[in-house]
Amino acid sequence: MPLTISQDLLKLGPEQFATTCTVAGAVFLALSAAPLAAPCPVGRMWRRFPRSVWPGRILSVVALVWAALWLLAMPLGPFAVIREPMPILLVVAIAAVWYLCEELLSCRAVGGILVLVPTLLLSAAQWHGSAWRLVPLVVGYLFAVAGMFFIAKPYLLRDALFFLAESPVRTRLAGALSAVVGALFLVAAYA
Repeated sequence: MPLTISQDLLKLGPEQFATTCTVAGAVFLALSAAPLAAPCPVGRMWRRFPRSVWPGRILSVVALVWAALWLLAMPLGPFAVIREPMPILLVVAIAAVWYLCEELLSCRAVGGILVLVPTLLLSAAQWHGSAWRLVPLVVGYLFAVAGMFFIAKPYLLRDALFFLAESPVRTRLAGALSAVVGALFLVAAYA
């Protein structure tokens, strides 16, 4: 019997809109705290991140497992035969990514996660009646496009991180932008 996951497990509806926006807002606000409070250490960390091996490996496992869960949940028609060997394919994919895509793996893995995050944002906002649903929709599509570029051209994320890390002002501006987006998500959740 092929391995499957209920589609309901991975999809969110309009009734989860407030929860999804609250979680996204909290994540954006949490990510903004360090750049706003300590821009110099954060800038040094951002400069080291693209070539960091273990963060890249951990993030790539997260992205690959998440993608495998989506493959197990979606209707694949004649390609459903990949469900049965999915655990083996996942292990092979993780090993291949770790050893064949080692260059800027952290940036590629961030791109993979950015491609997957919009699925949650878009499915929660899709049928929500409020005009505030545009916040997760716009952010979701921006994430998807950026993620595709970061997977194909990881040096773009590396260059962006280097640019933002050049001065504490730029690092703080990145943190401030994250805080603004987080605040927009929180307003959208309860508007």
